[in-house]
Amino acid sequence: MIEFIIISKNAKKIQGIIDKSLMHYDYNYTKKEYNSQNCILDNDNYKIYIIEYETEISKIIQRIRYRYNDWKSMIIVITNNPLEKERILKEDLMILTTIIKDHNLEKNIINSIIKALHNYEWHPNTLKFTHKNINYIVDLKDILYIEKIKDSKKCRINMKRDSIEIQGNLNELLKKLDNRFIKCSRSYIINIEQVKSYNKKDNIIMLRGSKEINEISRNKKMELLNLLRKVE
Repeated sequence: MIEFIIISKNAKKIQGIIDKSLMHYDYNYTKKEYNSQNCILDNDNYKIYIIEYETEISKIIQRIRYRYNDWKSMIIVITNNPLEKERILKEDLMILTTIIKDHNLEKNIINSIIKALHNYEWHPNTLKFTHKNINYIVDLKDILYIEKIKDSKKCRINMKRDSIEIQGNLNELLKKLDNRFIKCSRSYIINIEQVKSYNKKDNIIMLRGSKEINEISRNKKMELLNLLRKVE
């Protein structure tokens, strides 16, 4: 999910430009005006801040970066104040771009949003897939396990908050994952970092969220134990 957070007196105008920017994309996204809660809620979302202000822009960005410890979000600044622009650059607050307010504003906002979307698409440690004509990008850390759906050509990706069924098989998905994942049986891929405990005697994995998996192939037991030791 992409979350646009707008800090501007012209929020409705910017919301319209956002909609125009994403006309040819199938991403799920939300638009909201800034308040203190937006910085700390829904941290799993990919945030794009659009800040149109003339004074104290650097203080706003410092609050995002330092107070809320958010260094991943993209920040687009719109201003005609050269002092604010200089201050932001001097403080090295990791701004995506600074737009001059009175110069091709809509075009420059659209170009900046597209640049932020490219970063979203190639964001590290993510799994990209399409489901029902919607493009999804899921943080690998949020995946608990992936299971083969019996008597079908589908898999179910189980995450912290929800699950999604997609076409494909486990081996295809495994190629898109990193070394924190192991295919422990014909039916399951698990995220080692989400394992709460492993009962070797009964051969049962307990995942965070109280999910039990008792299908661990014999030839995967040692590999699983070695990976769990590394996590510890």
